[in-house]
Amino acid sequence: MSNGIVNPTVQHLEDAMSLIEIDENGLDKNDRLYLKIVSENQDPIGLQSISSLSGLSEETITKYIEPFLVSEGIIKMEKRGRVATANLNTIKELAEDF
Repeated sequence: MSNGIVNPTVQHLEDAMSLIEIDENGLDKNDRLYLKIVSENQDPIGLQSISSLSGLSEETITKYIEPFLVSEGIIKMEKRGRVATANLNTIKELAEDF
């Protein structure tokens, strides 16, 4: 027998996501910080620059942040660096932290 929730609701899910600071776009605080840095640059920005500005390791960025953002079409990888796509504007409209 479990003392847990038997029939979780949408509200339970929203509460859990809020506790771990994941927004309705599936972004956590590191994702939002990364996107803020990329979106503030008019030109492509390199991995080392993003790492330096964010305080996140290059490994964290390339293994955990970028795969999701690229697969969602939020950022694009170019030869000269990372750039935000038009999809970021939709997220900015929904996100509070930008």
